Parts: sequence; C-alpha cells; structure tokens
Amino acid sequence: MLNYDELKKVMRKEGCTEEEIKQQIKDLMESEEEWAMEEQKEQEEQYSIICPKCGKKAMPFMDTNAPEELQPMIYGHKCEKCGWIE
Repeated sequence: MLNYDELKKVMRKEGCTEEEIKQQIKDLMESEEEWAMEEQKEQEEQYSIICPKCGKKAMPFMDTNAPEELQPMIYGHKCEKCGWIE
C-alpha cells in the first residue's frame, strides 16, 4: 500500500501544485482499486469449477456456519446460476 502522505511531501518538494498532487493521488487510488479487482477476478477464475448440473461457473466459498477453528479448511463451490452446492 502506498503512503500518500510521503507522496505529497515528495511532490511538494518537486514543486507540484496541490491540484496536481490531488489528481496524482486520485489516479493512483483508482489504479489500486482496479488492480485489486483484477487480482480478485484472477483468483476466482483459478478456483472456480464448472457446475455439473447446469454447466455454468461455480464459485468457491467458505462455510461460515462451521466452527471458527474449522472455517479456513471448509470450502465448497456454489453455482451462480442454479444454486448447486458442492
């Protein structure tokens, strides 16, 4: 994660205006959001399976009703279309 306060200090030393600093930070925040969304999409693609019932994508999920000590180990898949659960 980028330290925006440090970036502001450096940009001020370089003679950038407050407007330029705000725009740069806005652009960087948007880039970080896009990167995080892309990363999440790649992970979903990597761990998703094809639903045997309807042939659509079944996404991974964790059983939040399981005891807390078991939660990290209990995974399954749920179809986005028909609701099939593995």
